[in-house]
Amino acid sequence: MTSKKSPIKHLIFGIILVFCLCYITAQDTNIDKAFDALFSNDYVTAKKLFESEAANGDLDALNGLGYLYERGFGTEQNYEKAFQYYFEAAIKGHANAQSNLALAYEYGRGCKADMESAIYWFTKAAEGGYAQAQANLGDIYCDREDYEKALYYYELAAEQEDPGSICNIGYLYANGYGVEQNYDIAFDYYLKSAELGISTAQSNVGAFFEQGKGCTKDLTKAVEWYQKAAAQGDDYAIYRLRQMAEE
Repeated sequence: MTSKKSPIKHLIFGIILVFCLCYITAQDTNIDKAFDALFSNDYVTAKKLFESEAANGDLDALNGLGYLYERGFGTEQNYEKAFQYYFEAAIKGHANAQSNLALAYEYGRGCKADMESAIYWFTKAAEGGYAQAQANLGDIYCDREDYEKALYYYELAAEQEDPGSICNIGYLYANGYGVEQNYDIAFDYYLKSAELGISTAQSNVGAFFEQGKGCTKDLTKAVEWYQKAAAQGDDYAIYRLRQMAEE
């Protein structure tokens, strides 16, 4: 019996693909009002305000319009238009738009799927300090078994407290991928991620306590962490709780 092996996939964090949207702006501006409308589900108003600011070259507005068209909020869903808006903001250096453009290339939304273009734009966004892009690059390189690069990008995202990346660093240390296998370090990363609410990490903390890997064996704590993970629907934790109850 071993701990769960698969790393967190950041693109499935919310079960479905979601194009991330964020902005930093001064208060009481039209772009601020646009985001207030967006977060209030007043998509028609948000679209009008985004369009007004996009005409003036506002990059947050261009990214916002891309999001509305990608999701079909306040307008007919149109991946091609979403791609165009993301691209316009991305080439001008908007890190969030660069990440969204990368996702479009990865999944062929509004363009032909092109993984190398996705990596290019994720890298641009990652260089701009965008944690989600750093995490996504970690996932990509982990899938490609280029674990040293995966670790590099996970560590960048982890510095910004990205909980999935913290969990995935634990995964790399637990399995000796790109690093020397070290259960103590793996446990520390899993525990930190678990405390941030990641169910896979909670399940792995439970497994480590159950097996005494990287920590003192403690079945009571193992059950506690399995229960936390099981409450979030983690299959492995549910399985182990049933098995332990029968032992």
